[in-house]
Amino acid sequence: MNPTIILFLLIFTSTLFIGCGTATKSVTTNNAGNNNNSTVSPVKDAFIFKINSGENREFILPAQFIAAMESSWYVEGVEYDWKIDWGDGTEEEEHSGISAWVTGEIGSYTRHFSEGIFHLYPEANKDYTIKIRPNGPATKDWLQAFGWSDDYAHPSPTVMDFENRAKLKAILSPFPENSKSNFTGTFMGCTGLTVIPENLFENIKNSLTDNMFWGTFAMTGIKSIPEGLFKNISSTVSGMFQATFAYCVYLESIPVGLFKNINGSPTDYMFTMTFFACSELKTIPQGLFSSISGRPAEYMFAQTFYGCASLTSIPNGLFGDISGPPAEGMFLHTFAECSNLKGESATMKTPEGYKKLYEVFTDASIDHVGGCYAFTDLSDLDQMDMIWKYESAI
Repeated sequence: MNPTIILFLLIFTSTLFIGCGTATKSVTTNNAGNNNNSTVSPVKDAFIFKINSGENREFILPAQFIAAMESSWYVEGVEYDWKIDWGDGTEEEEHSGISAWVTGEIGSYTRHFSEGIFHLYPEANKDYTIKIRPNGPATKDWLQAFGWSDDYAHPSPTVMDFENRAKLKAILSPFPENSKSNFTGTFMGCTGLTVIPENLFENIKNSLTDNMFWGTFAMTGIKSIPEGLFKNISSTVSGMFQATFAYCVYLESIPVGLFKNINGSPTDYMFTMTFFACSELKTIPQGLFSSISGRPAEYMFAQTFYGCASLTSIPNGLFGDISGPPAEGMFLHTFAECSNLKGESATMKTPEGYKKLYEVFTDASIDHVGGCYAFTDLSDLDQMDMIWKYESAI
């Protein structure tokens, strides 16, 4: 399997070395309570969220952003310079430093972690509202470093890292305009996050980057997804929704119009592992991907619903009119390990009407569609070539 696909799984088992980024701190007066409006940043230049201080009264504001998976495994850190209101009446603080970065080669790489920004709250198990704003004029991507990214296997201290992620309780504002253009792993592993605001990305209007929503909400506690979450996005980029909602084990449904405004051609890794191992996902809306039409792309729907054990059927017309020579990994393990999946296999729009995937891509090989329906109980398994249901391809 391509290394990019299995990377997400390696996150949990890799043994990594730590290098701490530098950070500086100074303290300024909090002007939130005065009437001098010229000294208070407008809401559009602030990101606001709620956390719980927990038993230990601690919170570490993350700066673990890692933008993409490079072939050389070298990714530069992102600088930050913020003013932070911790929401407990203490003075606003200024913090600057650099986010996490990666060095090395595939099979032998080092992930360097930022030390984050530590704060000790006065009371245990209490909710506090944190506001981050730029320290100075709001430059493009001033908030880019914010996020937990894909450092879930942070080896020291692992327990503290898991606990810290769980302390995020709610997002109270959209991302400000031009504050962040890539959301790789931003809320990954934040199990206390149960609701995503529908307007979270309202200021993100086709300023797209590769792997833009890679693992953004993976392993969170969300139970639903707002239909208009991506409504301002219409074009496509590589790896766009890769593992975006992977391991969201409380997610039960997907809104029908989640991707309806996205009408570009498929891109490589576009929906790879998007809903991977969402074990409580019970239904897929008809036409979820119907607006995506064009030439097949590598790994475009690889493992999209892998391990969604509560799924019982596939709606007619799930995919758009994807035509052309089959691409490597395009439907690799797409519905594999969906053990309760019954009824007929997936169909797509064609000029002649809806057709089964295996009726359209008759010249596909195991490298293209291997194990697409492996370990399912679909009614038409006997009608498709072995490669579509090949269990040894898992």
